[in-house]
Amino acid sequence: IQEMEAASAEDGWQPRLVKKVVACFVNHVFSIGPIYAFGVFLPFIKADLGISLSEVSAIGSTMNTAQWAGGFLAGLAIPHRTSHSSVALFGAVGAFLGLASLSIIQNPNVAHPAALLAGLCLGSSNLAGLVALNATVFAKKRATCVGLASCGTSVGTILLPHF
Repeated sequence: IQEMEAASAEDGWQPRLVKKVVACFVNHVFSIGPIYAFGVFLPFIKADLGISLSEVSAIGSTMNTAQWAGGFLAGLAIPHRTSHSSVALFGAVGAFLGLASLSIIQNPNVAHPAALLAGLCLGSSNLAGLVALNATVFAKKRATCVGLASCGTSVGTILLPHF
C-alpha cells in the first residue's frame, strides 16, 4: 500500500509541490529579474544621484556580483549549519533592507554597501529556494518544476521596470 501511495504522489501535481514551484517562481521574479532589468533603471539612477553612467553601472555590477557570491555562501551554509527556510527568510529580510536603502539613498557612496547587502541576500534566497525545490521533488518532475520556477526571471525582467 505504501508503494502505491508513493507512486501516486510521484505521478501527480500535489498542492504542496505547486506551492513550492510558485514560491520559487516569485523568488525568481524578484531576485533575478531586477538584475537583468537593471539597465532600464540606469538613466533614472544617474539623474537622481547626479553621477556618471560608469558609476551607476558599478552599483549594478556590485549587486550582480554580490548576488552570485550570496548563492555560493548560502550553498556552504545550508547543508551544515542552517535550513532552506532560514536562509530564505534571512535573504528576504536582507534583500528588502538593501533594496529599500537603494531606493532612498542620495549619496552614491552609500549605494555600494546597500547593493552589496541586497545582492548577497537575493542570491542566498534564490539558491535556498532552488535547492529546496530540487531536494523535495521527485526526479520525474524535477526538470519541469525547476524550469517553471526559472520562468520567473523573464517575468521579472519584463514586469519590474514598469513599476
